[in-house]
Amino acid sequence: MHIFDFDVVGEWIRLARRWTGFSRPFYQSIREKERELAVKIAQNSVSQAAILLNTVKLDFSRYHEGDFERQFEPVNNQIQQIWKSALAKEVVESFRREGGIDELFNDEGLQAKRDLLFSSDQNFHNPLIYEELRRLGQEALANDVIQRNFLDLIRRMLFSVSGHDRRGTYSAAGSLIRNSDFTYIVWNAAVCRRIHPRELGSLLEYRMTYTRVSGKADDFPIPTWVGEVEPELLQAFTQPLSNVEIQADTTTLTEEETATNSGHQPSR
Repeated sequence: MHIFDFDVVGEWIRLARRWTGFSRPFYQSIREKERELAVKIAQNSVSQAAILLNTVKLDFSRYHEGDFERQFEPVNNQIQQIWKSALAKEVVESFRREGGIDELFNDEGLQAKRDLLFSSDQNFHNPLIYEELRRLGQEALANDVIQRNFLDLIRRMLFSVSGHDRRGTYSAAGSLIRNSDFTYIVWNAAVCRRIHPRELGSLLEYRMTYTRVSGKADDFPIPTWVGEVEPELLQAFTQPLSNVEIQADTTTLTEEETATNSGHQPSR
């Protein structure tokens, strides 16, 4: 039984942030106990991490109300890591649920999961999570639901940079495609076995459009079954295009993304 619901947790953290600055000797032991309690509350509320990350103000770059609150930032970062690490595991499990990836786009209550997936946040984009995704990719060889979720994800990523996304719905997914390690994992799981010719044709067309401009064809290796089953599609969509225009997402990379991608070579 949970003593705190997400409203209580959010209010308590908001107040704790304001109190942190009162750090004169008389208050030090009290402040330390409050910081310890904040971490324990975060640990005990991971089941509500998605809701809490949507509602509790934790981003100091956007919400900075005073120097007192700045002293709460180390605890704030620890709380974020606890909740986001829990959320990362839930995102991985989304690949096992029917419609799990589409759900991230269609349910606003899952915004925190979507934001975590389509960012450079290392709570999700790290070697341990990538290894779990590779294992899921192996399971996709015999699991239609898992393969379908990887297909839905790579389709959104490619669609966003193909020039067809007029609403900007998938702009974050377009940014994610710059991550070669992640893209390689998702693509290979999506095409690990035969898919419908129409869907394959769309994927190969989007692939060709993107790689024609980006030069990142190695991120999208074409499996041997494509040439064996659909040789005409393979020939049609692996030839150089002329006069190709691409409306790639031009969102400015953060310093962290720039450092990550500078000179980066995907690990296979």
